[in-house]
Amino acid sequence: MKKGIILAFLAGAVCLTSCNSNDDDNRVEPSVKKEVLGANDAQLFNQELAKFKETAGFKKASTEVALAAQINGAYESSTSDQLVGLFTDLAPYVGQAEQFQNWLATSKNGIEDFAEPGKAGKLGNRIVNAKGVETFMLYKKGITGGLQIHNITERIKSIKQGQDVQENLNELLGYLFGVDNFSVTTNSKGKFQLIVDGNEKARPKNELLRYINQVSENEKTPILANIVSAVNTASTNIKDQKKLNQSLDVISESVAKILALRAVHYFDEFVDELSSEDKRVTAVHEMSEGLGFVYGLQFSYNPATGEPYFSNQEVADYVNSIDFWNAREAKVKLDEIANELAKRLKFNRKDA
Repeated sequence: MKKGIILAFLAGAVCLTSCNSNDDDNRVEPSVKKEVLGANDAQLFNQELAKFKETAGFKKASTEVALAAQINGAYESSTSDQLVGLFTDLAPYVGQAEQFQNWLATSKNGIEDFAEPGKAGKLGNRIVNAKGVETFMLYKKGITGGLQIHNITERIKSIKQGQDVQENLNELLGYLFGVDNFSVTTNSKGKFQLIVDGNEKARPKNELLRYINQVSENEKTPILANIVSAVNTASTNIKDQKKLNQSLDVISESVAKILALRAVHYFDEFVDELSSEDKRVTAVHEMSEGLGFVYGLQFSYNPATGEPYFSNQEVADYVNSIDFWNAREAKVKLDEIANELAKRLKFNRKDA
């Protein structure tokens, strides 16, 4: 009898230990995903980033991000053919490159005409397609996913498979942090920020950097703190597979959440202005940016599934379903999209 009781106790203890062990393996440790940064966190990040910037992998990725920034800046003064020519050098590094090239090629369709339902042309100082969507904004905001997040995801997958871990981490951080000379430091309000060239009002050329700052202004979406703590963990624990993988999961979740948060922000703030003659141009511009962010989510990586948060088919259907000329229908569809973004990326719409 006593022997049976002892064996039962030991079996239960083994089960409890095993269950706790598995839970621990799947839990991201607090130190890997901080919600508030301290001075030591910022100092370590700046020191580690300086080392990464000296590597060939970081520099290579940064060069590609710089080319994307060049194309973005060339839109106003270039023809569609010139934009496509610039994109030729970037295309090999872009997911769904054909779609992005097509958006550039058609971004100035109807430049001599006035836009109207079913007809591309000028809408105020913007150029929209037949559905009233600003095609270049689909490209410009979508390429953040198509170039940067696409390559971040590919490097994360390779690292998790144990392939050229250091080299892939160098490149990953180049796609995430490349181009701009910045540091994490406190701004005039005493909050930590990615500050370019010592000027907290300077706009980064790297689109991801810009939006990391914007979404992190809300303390309920502390993406900057999440990413900085994850990078610190990855760089100082590169041989600890568990901590490295946890840090990569935080990075992949964070960059996807940036796109989703900004998309929902634009949809919720501007959708009611589609019905206003005075505000329609701005509304179309901002929400076209939002659709570009939505398209970019197909390049994300969901650590829980190993798949994107949204498939190519899903985001293509979302983008193609919107007709800004029909304000009432657009509002209904954008509301549905925003709800799904918030659900899958696990945030409250009011925090976007």
